[in-house]
Amino acid sequence: MVSLGKDGCIAMIEGNVYRFIAPDVKVLNTVGSGDSTIAGMAVGLSLGMSERDTVKLGMACGITNTQFSETGRVIPEMVKSFYEQVIVEKI
Repeated sequence: MVSLGKDGCIAMIEGNVYRFIAPDVKVLNTVGSGDSTIAGMAVGLSLGMSERDTVKLGMACGITNTQFSETGRVIPEMVKSFYEQVIVEKI
């Protein structure tokens, strides 16, 4: 996976390359968003989610972190909402 910051990320999954597009959000603070993304991906892997869904979950956690002035704050309801808004395109 390669992060594109506010533009999402690109990931190779099972030999295919995908672009994950983040929803447009108002950002309050980006500190800790990369860590939140990795933590979300770790949760996805531990739950046995598909690689595609694991990347989406990671992105949703990272995006949620940007919504607060505090670092590392992740609200499950917000994560779910952002998870559903992440667009995945095969490239």
